[in-house]
Amino acid sequence: MTVSVVMASLVPILWSTGVGADVMKPIAAPIIGGMITSTIHVLDQHPDHLLHVEGERASADFRADRVNFRVQRCTHGKYPAFERRNAGIVVAPGTLMRVFLRILTITALALATAQTATAQNAAGLLNRLDVQRLVLADTPRAHAALAKHFIALAAVYRADADRYSALAALPGGNPNHPVATDGRERRAGQAQAAIADARGARDAAAYHLILSIRGTPRGIAGSPEFDGGKGAPLPTAAELSELATAARTPSAHHELAEYFLIVSRTETANAEAYARTARMARVSGARNTEAVALRYEHLATTAREAARRANLAVELHRQLAAIS
Repeated sequence: MTVSVVMASLVPILWSTGVGADVMKPIAAPIIGGMITSTIHVLDQHPDHLLHVEGERASADFRADRVNFRVQRCTHGKYPAFERRNAGIVVAPGTLMRVFLRILTITALALATAQTATAQNAAGLLNRLDVQRLVLADTPRAHAALAKHFIALAAVYRADADRYSALAALPGGNPNHPVATDGRERRAGQAQAAIADARGARDAAAYHLILSIRGTPRGIAGSPEFDGGKGAPLPTAAELSELATAARTPSAHHELAEYFLIVSRTETANAEAYARTARMARVSGARNTEAVALRYEHLATTAREAARRANLAVELHRQLAAIS
């Protein structure tokens, strides 16, 4: 039961994509592997080892006076059952293994169902380029797809708000070492911001839903931020490659150039932030400052290289737009 509860609480982290997922996934993976291997060891390997050690160490008189182990073949399994005669307790590892595997299977099915539901909620999410392209298309079908996207985006923001609210409700801080800011206040602020974003995404969904039926929105205005791709995930490398291959018009190349320009600016800002953190780590005087500084310098170098590649892509698609 303990292993099942731990697995049920940690396995969803492996599929999480929210804030802090990149930190929690490397922590959860070895814990899950350790729980599985330790359970198999305790139920399968440890009884055999214990029987071997007791048989080698104890004499016949000692076994008769203390603990008597009798090996018998289980009726429905290949694992031996160990009987403690004096205490009247029977422990069957084969039976325990079957129960554990059944519980693990039920847990996996429940998690798969939950992940399917989550995937269905996020099935309508579009990447940033698709959102901008559909906004420019301005057709009923495009507005219907945008409405579906913003409904899924509102659900994501709502889930983030619930998570931040739960974190804000937890006790935080150390009374012996007070700090200027409380983490709970920051989480509460993040929850309020997520709630506001969810409200804005729902308004954008209603706006585009009315436009999809060729209606006139009254009292609901479109959001330039959301229409520009706020909250939408970035396109993957495969999607970018597909878009670049299918780009045949100047407008398509201009869209790609604008996207890569945003990427270049973002990576440049990230490189400056990483370099600033590395400089602060070197002058902080704390332990392991050199290792921390080297790590952030490596991140800054990686971000600069990404910005350089994005700038090259911007120039390439601008030239292709001019040629087209």
